[in-house]
Amino acid sequence: MNHRDFVRTGIVLASGGLVLAACSSTPQPNAALNQAKATYASASNDPMVQTSAPEKLADAQDSLQVAQQAWNDNEDKAKVDHNAYLAQRYSETAIEAAKFRTAAAQAANAARIITLPGVLFQTGKADLNAQGVQAANDLANFLRVRPDRTVVVSGYTDDTGSANINAALSAARADVVKTALVNQGIAPSRIQSKGLGPSNPVASNATSDGRQKNRRVEVAISQGSGSEMSSSAPQ
Repeated sequence: MNHRDFVRTGIVLASGGLVLAACSSTPQPNAALNQAKATYASASNDPMVQTSAPEKLADAQDSLQVAQQAWNDNEDKAKVDHNAYLAQRYSETAIEAAKFRTAAAQAANAARIITLPGVLFQTGKADLNAQGVQAANDLANFLRVRPDRTVVVSGYTDDTGSANINAALSAARADVVKTALVNQGIAPSRIQSKGLGPSNPVASNATSDGRQKNRRVEVAISQGSGSEMSSSAPQ
């Protein structure tokens, strides 16, 4: 090998050394960091997650930034892994929070129970008191934001008095609730009212407490599939 060849070989070797050095200075892919990035991206792009757990998303972002910076600076792998793990867990927690909230909302929508407060009517009367008016307003507000729902308002009495009186009284109580809803702008076609007298008691009529529980109004809310849920309140 002459001097020129030696020099050329030296240059090639030197160049190869620079390439090797450059490669050795570039941080290698980190599986934990990449997984954390993917999980965070999935979480942060989900509006429900953003609404349900913004704090956890912020924590995940902070940890991810620390992990990314440590990886960029070619720092201790343990630091990268630790912060990537934190980012992963924060993101997963945020996603779980969103799933829980979604499931709870679905359950509430499927079986929404509007509980009318107690003492809607004076004994033997069909006039709404202040609590009854507020209950009707609350129900109207619900129906206003859920135009897909319809309701059946059923009035009940205890077994005191004649069957005819109780039938009329229970129907009048149901009708006054319907009227209150209509006055709040709810279409009459979405509301069915009926009086069922002392039928279907929920407690014994042998005690005053039981009779009070049986003097109630039940509100059944459609679920869109035609099935109904009911709630009751003594008055």
